Amino acid sequence: MKIIYNGNGYCISQEDGKFFFSDDNVVCELAHEIKHPEYIHFDENKGWCYKNGKELPWADEDRL
Repeated sequence: MKIIYNGNGYCISQEDGKFFFSDDNVVCELAHEIKHPEYIHFDENKGWCYKNGKELPWADEDRL
């Protein structure tokens, strides 16, 4: 496993060509690499998203 980003309460990693987002509670697969992981933050209503409110590219849309 390769750690791509680690900070601000979450981690982005890559393994076997797949990308993963993890925090203290969950590990979720991403649909593709995130170019600027430092733009992610936690919103009380949306959960983890980009600072502009856009959803992260989750691989599994039914993850919520």
